[in-house]
Amino acid sequence: MTLKQQYGLISAAAFPPHATLVGSLKTDASIADIVDRVEHALIGKTSFTVHNKGLETTGDGYVFNVHENGNGEPNQPFIDTATAIKAAILPIALPTEDFLVTPVAEAEFWGHLSLASHDLSVDRTLYDEVGEFLAELLAGLPTPAPEMFSGRTVVLYGTDSDDWEGQWWRTHRYQHLKTWTLPDPGAE
Repeated sequence: MTLKQQYGLISAAAFPPHATLVGSLKTDASIADIVDRVEHALIGKTSFTVHNKGLETTGDGYVFNVHENGNGEPNQPFIDTATAIKAAILPIALPTEDFLVTPVAEAEFWGHLSLASHDLSVDRTLYDEVGEFLAELLAGLPTPAPEMFSGRTVVLYGTDSDDWEGQWWRTHRYQHLKTWTLPDPGAE
C-alpha cells in the first residue's frame, strides 16, 4: 500500500501476496478441469523451506528473491512444484499476446515476491527513487522481512482485466478459486 500512496504504483499490489508458480493462463478449460489438473500435479509434493535472499532488482522492478535454497543454489522443491503444475496445465493453455505477460509455455519459473513491478516497466522515471525508498523502508522496519518461511500453500486464482493489451494491472481483478496445503515431508 505504501508504494501506491507514495508513488501511485499499483501493479504488485493488484495481486494478493504470492510467489507465482505458473503465470497467466489463458484457457477455455473449466475451473473444475484446472483444479483437477493442479490437484493431480500436487500429488506427492510436500512443503519446503523458502529462503528470502532479500531485496533485488529485476531490471524492471523490485522483488524479494526467494528462488534459492539458502546456499546459493536453486530451491529444487520449489522448482519441482512449479514445474509439475506447469506441465499439468500446459495442454489447456491458449496462445496469448497480452501486454507484459509471458505465455505459460515460454515462462521459466523464478521464485520471487514482487514489491514494485509492471508500473516501472512502462515508466522508469521513478525506478531509482523507488529502489532507494524500498531499501530505506525495509531497513527501518521494526520486524525485518523473514529470511525463511514454509512453502506449504498453493492457491489458484482466476484473474480478469478490462485491458489485457494495455496496462492491465489498473483494472485487474482476481477471484480465489482453491487452496491446497502441502503436507510436511514425511507426513502421511
